[in-house]
Amino acid sequence: MIFNLIFLLLSSFVVLTHEEDKKYFYFVRAYSYLVVRNEKTMVSFEESGSFNSILRVSATSAKICMLKCQLLTGFKLRGVNFRPASKSCSCVETNSIQWYNVTALLNEECQAFFPVKTGTFECPPTFHYVVEAHKCFKMLYDLNKWSVAKSACNGLFSSHPLIIRNDLDFDISGKYAISVTKNHSYVCPGDFWGNRFVFWTGGYQKFINATRHFFWHPYSGNVPDDELNVTKWCPGQPDSYNGVDFCIKYVDDVAGNYVCWDDDYCSFRLFQNIRRAISRLSTVVFRLLSWSLTFLNIFDRRRHDSKFLDNSTKLMITSLTQKKWSNYSNDYRTPMEIGVL
Repeated sequence: MIFNLIFLLLSSFVVLTHEEDKKYFYFVRAYSYLVVRNEKTMVSFEESGSFNSILRVSATSAKICMLKCQLLTGFKLRGVNFRPASKSCSCVETNSIQWYNVTALLNEECQAFFPVKTGTFECPPTFHYVVEAHKCFKMLYDLNKWSVAKSACNGLFSSHPLIIRNDLDFDISGKYAISVTKNHSYVCPGDFWGNRFVFWTGGYQKFINATRHFFWHPYSGNVPDDELNVTKWCPGQPDSYNGVDFCIKYVDDVAGNYVCWDDDYCSFRLFQNIRRAISRLSTVVFRLLSWSLTFLNIFDRRRHDSKFLDNSTKLMITSLTQKKWSNYSNDYRTPMEIGVL
């Protein structure tokens, strides 16, 4: 009883504080730009045979599913799948790999949602949110040499040219470029490139003690270089000359079966694949709510039985005396920040 009283008081305080802010936290229907080429496709999160970490709970509605999943995951939630017919709810936790498998939504038997925060989570104008990587991407189709391309990227909401940290970064970047570029014959004219789609990354080479090294240098100015920890060179590459500036380009076969890196003159004019990280929620209101839930030990899964979770969810809903669920079929909103991205 004392825990419920403390939680109610803290939750009410958060609501009052947040009403002054007037910023709403949304769940929107999950979508992907990679499933179907040149289309924004409604998707659901894969629940087996993938990187996704899934927790399951019953829920009478999509709204209850969202609230329960946030409590159950300690607000480390990437999205939910809700099945109205069976009233089942699957919570997709955030993961360190930063890769989330999705599949095209064939019917309404499974409704998938992910959380967004207006003005904070959403990608900048003209950028695409790529749910599989939880990052913002954009293709620039201006032909620029490497240094100019990098500056152009930095000038767009402090984004940066593509850098590759692991195999998943490499895979998602190539898929995104092919998926959103509609006219490859225009992008890569002439016989020189054939059907290969080529764009700059943030990588370049420099010689240290007569030895060639390649680094990521995504931002202009006095920023430390980051040596490559993974390489995806095309056969016979790299083949740059000693003492000559060479930069890394991404070679993407339109047919999807030839994807690798090549080093080339930095003065060549190519297109750019740019990326921007998602901003994390860090407002005072969220910290207060997070602290109150931690205080109640709701984050401790060992104490999560169905009755406890149901009671916590009901209390949370009751405490939101000024809750505002939208009339739109594709999103839900509440005046509290009840999630983390």
